Amino acid sequence: MQNNPGPNDPTYPPYPPPPMMQPPRKRRVWLWVLLGVFVLAVLGCVGILAASQGTQTGTQPQATTAAGNTPTAKGTSTVSITHGTPRIGGPISDFYGKYGNPKNEGSSGSQTWIASQSPGIIVNASATNGKVDNMNVVGEPSWSRAHTETYCTRFLPPDATSFNRIKSSSDTLIDYHSASGQIVMTVLDMGSCTLIIAGA
Repeated sequence: MQNNPGPNDPTYPPYPPPPMMQPPRKRRVWLWVLLGVFVLAVLGCVGILAASQGTQTGTQPQATTAAGNTPTAKGTSTVSITHGTPRIGGPISDFYGKYGNPKNEGSSGSQTWIASQSPGIIVNASATNGKVDNMNVVGEPSWSRAHTETYCTRFLPPDATSFNRIKSSSDTLIDYHSASGQIVMTVLDMGSCTLIIAGA
């Protein structure tokens, strides 16, 4: 009779341990979608910067003056150029006065300006009846969220006071009261912000 090794025999091979199960990974599809939208926006702005470096053709509005007349933008008969501070709730004409002719005309009357080449800053604003009610600022991707917020507050009306702040891992939402209306500022990572007059 042959001796069969048992579990207590030292020559008996042990069973391997059961495989360890890893916990299921959380999918953050919304984060990838938001990141994709942001990347597309940045790439669009880079395209605008690149296009502005080359030769410009077409009928971009150009400021003209005649003796004793207020400058107006050619091709945009409703915009008189003014030289106030560009801000949400203010006249779109202040943007023309500060940044010159827009580099790109978007849909629904939005305009895009290159506010600075170095650092690269793009400002986009749209207006209803000449009053800016929605704007985006895209700065350097290396800017911190705090730096971006500080930069973007320059586009708030002087009477704006914050009353609500919600911070998440990807953005900060700040609500402001102003005579221009309730303003919502969204500050994103990578140097961009959006300012909207609520209900506009």
